[in-house]
Amino acid sequence: MAVSAIKYDSDLELKVQTGTDPDTGEPVIKLRRYSRVKPGAGHEAVYTVGRVIAGLQVYQLVEITRQDDQHFHQPGRGPGGEGGGPRGAAGLYLV
Repeated sequence: MAVSAIKYDSDLELKVQTGTDPDTGEPVIKLRRYSRVKPGAGHEAVYTVGRVIAGLQVYQLVEITRQDDQHFHQPGRGPGGEGGGPRGAAGLYLV
């Protein structure tokens, strides 16, 4: 039986270089996460907002990513595709 996914949350993530490790010379990368992005927001709009926020940062932008969270649902079954409750076959809590 088919399983569908419903997007319920999304985060915008900016990776910025905050400096250089004095021992290794490697760049030090930090993640800036902005939660509660509307799940229905288009990729181009989220990218544009990321570029605008990055322009306000002191540090150099390395990467813009988007993290989407989804609920899985199997039509005709209970939450997580199981008939009896919110726990899936692996014993994980499924919302």
